[in-house]
Amino acid sequence: MKIGYKVNKITWKLRFYLWLAFAVLHSLLLYVFGLLTDGYPSFYNAVLQGVIAGGLFAIIFPYLMKKTVSNLDGGFWKQVKPNLELDEEIKVEGPASLFRGIEGVGGKIYLTNKRLVFNPHRFNFQKKALSLDYNQIDNILTRKTGRLVDNGLSIETKDGNEFRFVVNEREAWLTHMAQIMNINQSQLSTNSI
Repeated sequence: MKIGYKVNKITWKLRFYLWLAFAVLHSLLLYVFGLLTDGYPSFYNAVLQGVIAGGLFAIIFPYLMKKTVSNLDGGFWKQVKPNLELDEEIKVEGPASLFRGIEGVGGKIYLTNKRLVFNPHRFNFQKKALSLDYNQIDNILTRKTGRLVDNGLSIETKDGNEFRFVVNEREAWLTHMAQIMNINQSQLSTNSI
């Protein structure tokens, strides 16, 4: 079964935050570059350009993300397959990102009948796969990415490691993880961190 290919709806609140963040950053950069080059930057010109650029970003970026995610099932994604044991089969798969330091490593999560596997695609700096037997997993928590978007999962292991993922259709992932892993409800927390 494939999940995670449906794009989360981008709310107007999130679009406003995108617009605001990009407008402020763009205005600040224009103003600083004006100081460095002319010596007489126009504050109002920088703000106006930032507001316009932020608005365009808030409209165009979600559209591009939707187009990109709709094409995730083809192309180089077909090459991202885990090495399975003889009696192992894939139950659920879908695109995800795993945070490793400052890099969000893109790839796919696979839930097999034995373990959780994350395989990165070839366009990452860090290309090491992750494999967690289900008996290693202690807790699964939901989280907000960037404190705004409800699309994060945090998997804590019994040895104290934490693996932070970004997924689409998070609730579907939680449901399938609970079923396949035979997790007690006490191990599956929907309290966001």
